[in-house]
Amino acid sequence: DSAKGQFVLSRAVLKRLVDTLGTVRSADALGDKLFSRSDSVVTHRIRSVLAVPLLVRGELTGALYCDSRARTGLFLDGDAMLLSGIAAHAALALEQYRKAD
Repeated sequence: DSAKGQFVLSRAVLKRLVDTLGTVRSADALGDKLFSRSDSVVTHRIRSVLAVPLLVRGELTGALYCDSRARTGLFLDGDAMLLSGIAAHAALALEQYRKAD
């Protein structure tokens, strides 16, 4: 188990996000054939997961990642849409910051 308060995320989920440049959502990552064999999902017992890319002109600049080790089915379509909207604004803000720096 991870130390209390330590930030842990699934490498398998992030790899899928990088490979597809799209939203990754699983209602039960431990039972999902895409992630059930992932060391990071199994070790940290990740149940629900939602990750969205930060894209600027089609280029990946980061990601927003949420997971739950307590519940399956936590993230719904509306959650993915909301997080995608936040990610779009965040990506633009980061791009503007980089240009100004």
